[in-house]
Amino acid sequence: MDCEREDRVARRKTRETEDDPRDSSAETPAARSPWRTALIVSGWTFAAVLVLFSLSWITWEAETFLIHDQRFRIATRVFDERGDAVRVTGIRRASRAAVLAVFEPDRGRSLYELDAEKRRLQLRGIEWVRDAVVRRVWPNRVEVEIFERSPVAFIRVAEGASGDFNNPVKFRPMLIDAEGVILPLQGAVPQSLPLLTGVRDQDDVEARRQQVVLMLHVLRALGQHKSQIVEVDVSRPQEIHVGCVVGNQTFVLNLGADQFLERVELFLKQYESMHDQLDSRKEYDLTNEGRILAIDPETSPGTARK
Repeated sequence: MDCEREDRVARRKTRETEDDPRDSSAETPAARSPWRTALIVSGWTFAAVLVLFSLSWITWEAETFLIHDQRFRIATRVFDERGDAVRVTGIRRASRAAVLAVFEPDRGRSLYELDAEKRRLQLRGIEWVRDAVVRRVWPNRVEVEIFERSPVAFIRVAEGASGDFNNPVKFRPMLIDAEGVILPLQGAVPQSLPLLTGVRDQDDVEARRQQVVLMLHVLRALGQHKSQIVEVDVSRPQEIHVGCVVGNQTFVLNLGADQFLERVELFLKQYESMHDQLDSRKEYDLTNEGRILAIDPETSPGTARK
């Protein structure tokens, strides 16, 4: 019995010793030595620095290879457009020579050094170019896609004295797009475009854009009758004048600032019944709620001219 009791006591002491948290063999983070912690931190820091250095070295070597290897150089210009290193698409009216000139500084240099965004912004400064896309095509070719401006109306720009007493100012026709940018006559121009008057080339582009927006609003409001409109005068936004072709004659109509469709249809209805009494040399004011008032051009300060 004494032996069994001593055996149980020995086993109990063994279990208590194993469970004692103060046992020096169970190492905790707090008990870890400072030199070992510093060694671990230093090892991770060295590994991170080594990785960054390796990446920097690889990047530098790759850039050096791309910049100096002859296979990536953009060739000088050739006469055959299909064999040129700079290939341009989308040109109808813009100058191809002006587009290619933008890329002359890149000839003989690596395609890697090409600043595509800078070249795109330069291309937008060329006449007729609204926007462009510049793509690198490895190993040594550039593709340029041009998006040209679309004219929406003719305008007349003063260019000096005419020498004619009756018409002292000489005008030359030009085009304008939906953003108010003035364009030269070039290539095939749609003859169906209306003449927009009241626009001055010395005005800033935003002012011109607002006038073009007004003209387009009027034409959309006229729906099926817009094909009869050959001129829109926006010099006074509260009194929009249009030149409307009816029966092979052009009539100047004052449509006011709204109800454009209703007022044009009123004139067309009256024309059917009294076309013999209408004079194309007069202006017709349609802003009097169902009435048509004929006005001599000499007495009207904002009449659109044919």
